[in-house]
Amino acid sequence: MCENVSYGNPRRIGLIPEASDIKVDLHLDQRKKGLLWFSTYTVAFDGVYTIHNPTPVRRDVTVALSLPTSEAIYDDLRFYVRDKEVEAVTTSQGWLSTVVTLEPGEATRVGMAYRSRGVDSWMFVLGKGATQVKNLRVEVTTDFKAIDFPSRTISPSFSS
Repeated sequence: MCENVSYGNPRRIGLIPEASDIKVDLHLDQRKKGLLWFSTYTVAFDGVYTIHNPTPVRRDVTVALSLPTSEAIYDDLRFYVRDKEVEAVTTSQGWLSTVVTLEPGEATRVGMAYRSRGVDSWMFVLGKGATQVKNLRVEVTTDFKAIDFPSRTISPSFSS
């Protein structure tokens, strides 16, 4: 996410969400083609991010959320601000973006949701170059028991 800050000339700076609440629902669908079995899946993703204007001035914030890949097909793709669906600009690189005006000290929620399909594995990645995350909550529901964590990743703590 980026903020367009205007001090004479607009410039872009990174804006770290105050909180991220991610919900993922994965369903395994084993398929057979000839003699080979394939692990296909469906995924329902809903990510809500809280952004905050800590400054004493009104800010126009460009919120840009990345889809996992520009090569997938997304069903029921929704982009929302303040819990209301908004029209977003979609780029060929798989980014959805819109401009949100935040009053001094205002915090608001932005997010996106979609359904999609894939083969073999699904991963949640924080983003290229992410160095800091605040208040991250990821809830994953599945219809299977085995979960592998890719190499060079850390398994999360589980809560009930």
